Amino acid sequence: MAYSRSFMFLGVILFVILSTQVLDANHVPEPSNTKPMASVQSRLVSQSDFMAALELVKKAGVLLEEVEKLNEEFSDLRERLKYSVETSVSVEKNTADPVREYMSFSRAALIAKIVESKSLQLETAKSSFENAIAQMLVLNPNVELVTKGLDEFKEVRDEQIVAPPPED
Repeated sequence: MAYSRSFMFLGVILFVILSTQVLDANHVPEPSNTKPMASVQSRLVSQSDFMAALELVKKAGVLLEEVEKLNEEFSDLRERLKYSVETSVSVEKNTADPVREYMSFSRAALIAKIVESKSLQLETAKSSFENAIAQMLVLNPNVELVTKGLDEFKEVRDEQIVAPPPED
């Protein structure tokens, strides 16, 4: 494509130059008593100008090839970026919802599911705590275990059972 434009441009330049030379060579002077209908002025291009134009055409061809190559690279990079973004979004979706259970949920339904999950975690923690106390009582029947004041939300600090500090 780049060569065809360059050679077409070069062909047009050569045609103009050669046509001018042929017209100059075939020009027959008109008699002096009549007014010429048209005159052809000699516009021969010097060889150095012609060579300079030829070099410019070659450089233009090289630059057009380079532009086409860069456009192809740009298109390739754009496609790779698009694929990369699609892949990362797909991986993120699969990580967050591998069985696609929540895909069709509305925002409100997702929030309700989160609240339900937190409540279930709390119930599980309470049950585990009560189970641990029951096991301690069964394993130590001769020891009177004081369970008053025990709370799954409290912490031991300085050998005291205290409520945890409020979170900000």
